[in-house]
Amino acid sequence: MIKIIPAILAKTYEEFESMVKKVEPYTDLVHLDIADGGFVSNKTIDGYEELEKIDTKLNFEVHLMVNSPETVISNWSRLSDNRGSSTKSGLESGSQKIIRFLIHWEAASDFDFLINEINIAGREVGCVFNPKTDYSVIEPYINRISLVQFMTVDPGFYGSLFLPEVLDKIRDFHIRYPGKQIQVDGGIKPETLKLVESAGVDRAAVGSYIFQSDNLEKALKELEASNV
Repeated sequence: MIKIIPAILAKTYEEFESMVKKVEPYTDLVHLDIADGGFVSNKTIDGYEELEKIDTKLNFEVHLMVNSPETVISNWSRLSDNRGSSTKSGLESGSQKIIRFLIHWEAASDFDFLINEINIAGREVGCVFNPKTDYSVIEPYINRISLVQFMTVDPGFYGSLFLPEVLDKIRDFHIRYPGKQIQVDGGIKPETLKLVESAGVDRAAVGSYIFQSDNLEKALKELEASNV
């Protein structure tokens, strides 16, 4: 059964807060999309200031759709744990709400550095592949990352078209690395959820189907019903 992770893409703090509060009763984990307007044409909140400000018990995985993530990862060290623990220096002081960073292979110039920085901080690392990227590039790092995420759309916006050609890459990866977690992001709804499940996917970040629905709870139940 695939774990459904609501994906938030927000342009303002008010939008971010509203989306968090809407989904909070139904999940323990949110996928937070951060876009810089460069790596993808869309621009979202920066994320670290908004996560520091918001009051929630949710955990987050942070999907950095940004150029040169090595240059921004230190910004996340400004976060403090608003659940009452004291602030320390460095990325280790980042909010305990963040459990994982998802880094695009295509955007990183020093993936080894990013893995070290994030792992030292006690967070997990996920590697993200755009639809046209050959996953074999991750082979030298495969034992140092917790999961891979295949983009099943061209990234950056809610509501993009699901790309079925990525399914073959997912199947191949699952055969080659049967013990590695696979996540997908983009164009996920009940019909496509069944397709990615059959390809070997464990987790799915879902944005527009949930947040652009007239009934968020109903949308989540529809995904769950197709995922048995």
